[in-house]
Amino acid sequence: MRKKLYRNGEWAEAEEYSDLLSPYSYEKIAEIPKASLADVQLAIDSAEAAKKAMSRLTAYERAQILEQLTSLFIEHKQKAAEIIALESAKPLKYALAEIDRTIETYKFAAEEAKRLTGEMIPLDAAKGGANRIGYTMREPIGVVAAITPFNFPQNLVAHKVGPAIAAEIQSS
Repeated sequence: MRKKLYRNGEWAEAEEYSDLLSPYSYEKIAEIPKASLADVQLAIDSAEAAKKAMSRLTAYERAQILEQLTSLFIEHKQKAAEIIALESAKPLKYALAEIDRTIETYKFAAEEAKRLTGEMIPLDAAKGGANRIGYTMREPIGVVAAITPFNFPQNLVAHKVGPAIAAEIQSS
């Protein structure tokens, strides 16, 4: 089965593919697309273009995105675990446990999306600071790339994607 790249909101064929082999039998499971430099640049450009729309999302909307991800993993738990077991030679029992951890990770991120704020800091410890406060505001740093190892393919992705979605702060 030939897989596709997901870039700029669309599934696309790649120029080159690599065989994905079963760690047990070495039989071919799928053909995995190899992203070219142009594919990577398109992904970066697409993420950069999406920054503005993401920055307009409220904390509630970001939490809803993460809750939807949680629901999808709950709904497709068995299939997701079977893919992990097939591709990484992880026993199904442990693959199911990984999906449970992935669900928790996205749930935690959804909860944090509603709590992430800046800080109010009393300035009265300084001379002339009586009745004054300082504050911090969190601002996104922009597009980042994250590479995850193979041993926990869903949960380690969730540890990067979940907080990234949760932390996108609304701009004025």
